[in-house]
Amino acid sequence: MLTAFVANAAAVLAPGGRLAWISPIPRVTDPALQAAGLVLRGSLTLDMGGFTGQLQRWDKPLRPPGRRR
Repeated sequence: MLTAFVANAAAVLAPGGRLAWISPIPRVTDPALQAAGLVLRGSLTLDMGGFTGQLQRWDKPLRPPGRRR
């Protein structure tokens, strides 16, 4: 379910936009976000009172990687 969410979030995010969220399983969600073209700009481990999560900021580039103006 999380990988479907991040794929959809990346698809509807405007170029230059950002996604800030707490990922409960970054080892699963990080590759999905990268595959969707987002770039990780910051990450912080949080104690969520029984499990850890990653507070993350992902940016959508203005242009896809490799494209020049």
